[in-house]
Amino acid sequence: TSLTPGEIGAAAFLSDPANVLPNSVVVQMAPNAPDRYGPLYFKAGIGIEALSYDRFGVDRPLVFPSQKDVDFVANKIHDAAPNGYLLFSRGSENWARDYQLYPPYALRAFESEVRRSPRFRIVYDKPTARVYELVK
Repeated sequence: TSLTPGEIGAAAFLSDPANVLPNSVVVQMAPNAPDRYGPLYFKAGIGIEALSYDRFGVDRPLVFPSQKDVDFVANKIHDAAPNGYLLFSRGSENWARDYQLYPPYALRAFESEVRRSPRFRIVYDKPTARVYELVK
């Protein structure tokens, strides 16, 4: 599928040093998100493999996400870099569904937990892409 304007906007947001400091961590919940965009993509930060697709957090599948799972991701980001971002996109959701990376609806349920958590704040919000920043 083609990228939506919201997904391209998220990539542009993450590629802009006015929004994201160099050496920040940008974590995707699944592949197929536009993580490189435009001439500034090299400043977008470093990615980490914070999440295992078959196991999440403490050796269990991401079936019923909770704040414990949010803490796991927040701590992984915090351990890797001083600044971090979590990206959810339509492309990643489709990839996760098509390749069965998570149980059905687990990714959306996890994002709901992230949105409610005081550990993250939303900094980019479009229907097809959302970016959350780790709160210091």
